[in-house]
Amino acid sequence: MKKYFLPIFVGVLLFGDTSLCAEAPDTAWTRKFKEMKIGYSVQQTQDGGYIITGSINTSESPQGMPLLKVDSLGNKEWYKTFGGKSCGYSVQQTQDDGYVMTGAVTGDVGLIKTDPLGNKEWDKTFGGTESEEGKSVQQTQDGGYIITGYTKSYGAGEYDVWLIKTDSLGEKEWDKTFGTGGYEGGKCVQQIQDGGYIITGWIDFDASGPDVWLIKTDSLGNKEWDKTFGGTNGDAGKCVQQTSDDGYVITGETRSYGEPTGDVWLIKTDSLGDKEWDKTFGCGGMGTDIGYSVQQTQDGGYVIAGENAGGILWILKTDTSGDTLWTKILGNPDGYHIGWCVQQTTDGGYIISGETSPIVPPVRELWLIKLEPDAGTEEGKLSLPNEFLLSQNSSNPFSNSTEIKFGLPEDSNVNISIYNLLGEKVATLIDEPRNAGCYTTRWDATDNSGEKLATGVYFSKLSAKSQGKTHTKTLKICLMR
Repeated sequence: MKKYFLPIFVGVLLFGDTSLCAEAPDTAWTRKFKEMKIGYSVQQTQDGGYIITGSINTSESPQGMPLLKVDSLGNKEWYKTFGGKSCGYSVQQTQDDGYVMTGAVTGDVGLIKTDPLGNKEWDKTFGGTESEEGKSVQQTQDGGYIITGYTKSYGAGEYDVWLIKTDSLGEKEWDKTFGTGGYEGGKCVQQIQDGGYIITGWIDFDASGPDVWLIKTDSLGNKEWDKTFGGTNGDAGKCVQQTSDDGYVITGETRSYGEPTGDVWLIKTDSLGDKEWDKTFGCGGMGTDIGYSVQQTQDGGYVIAGENAGGILWILKTDTSGDTLWTKILGNPDGYHIGWCVQQTTDGGYIISGETSPIVPPVRELWLIKLEPDAGTEEGKLSLPNEFLLSQNSSNPFSNSTEIKFGLPEDSNVNISIYNLLGEKVATLIDEPRNAGCYTTRWDATDNSGEKLATGVYFSKLSAKSQGKTHTKTLKICLMR
């Protein structure tokens, strides 16, 4: 079990300021279920409840791919398991109010269809002589199903992305593999407005480690284009969605940018997969940070579920440009907690499925969390700050990079700079006009020439000129290499 906490910093991480212009929503309720150890996928159902699949606790009986239905308050209505040695990675309610799941069934891709009460109608497996897994499933416009995952039995290399299309009864219509001879896999697929499909996962074609892979196909699975995003270390895409402007948003993990231990990565592209912007989010090098799930929200922004510091459940909400509006941390350093999936609910709140476990005894349980709608919103619009604000940087002290948030109640000419103990300006982060609103910038602990700065105490300073007045705020920053 991975743990990267530095206990001296726990108070800053868990209880520091996590929002600036918008408050993180309150927790409406949480539920734990010992029948399952992980909730990989959750979706709100037509009746206002929730459907979850994941992995079961091996000590529980019966064994198999689990399907859990709860009501709107998280109370269990029924629970089913299917197959033998199996795991469910993705679930969706279907047009007939039943459910479809994909996952791994004894080394093959599994596809299971149930009625509204969870009774199995049919199941299918796809695979060869080697190992395969289904990671994501969606019902398609024609009533069939699209699945992505990985295959070792077919394709060009060690593992390839596998895309499978079935009819409404699970009979395979076609399948495609995408690979380079290395280690590739698909994590998420979505049918998009033109009837084709968008896939994200990872591609590993050289010694620098995997990159985020974005693949666009036509309605028959023929590749139209693909894009890779990454650097000199390992990066991977975990989830993709088409956005309201016909572009795409991806979340995952990067070790090439931000902290070398791994940061959450959010990438926004246009309709052809060309990057418009990207953001990294981390805890200042205190552990591995990963985004597992992303969804565009009702206000046009994005919500991400994942883990912070290698074992704390982390929810991040951003605006349309990927700047942080709020974050919420759930769990504590005396355990292991991950958010695997997040979805905005019809009331404007959020449902999260994941896992939780104390260190002693290390018993993992499904964790289901419902958050209230965003605080400080009215008709979907975030309220502006009523004064000039500079928030304490994330993870103070930090080791390699940190986020600095600030708020402007009115349009201003803004300068954000870093000073040393001698009062010398060592770095300028922002020097430009900004509209009223909430913003986040990142400092990578370098000076204006790009040289790394030494361990020590520094100061972030906000200077905002508006309506003939200059407003300043200063906060201490501790850099520890």
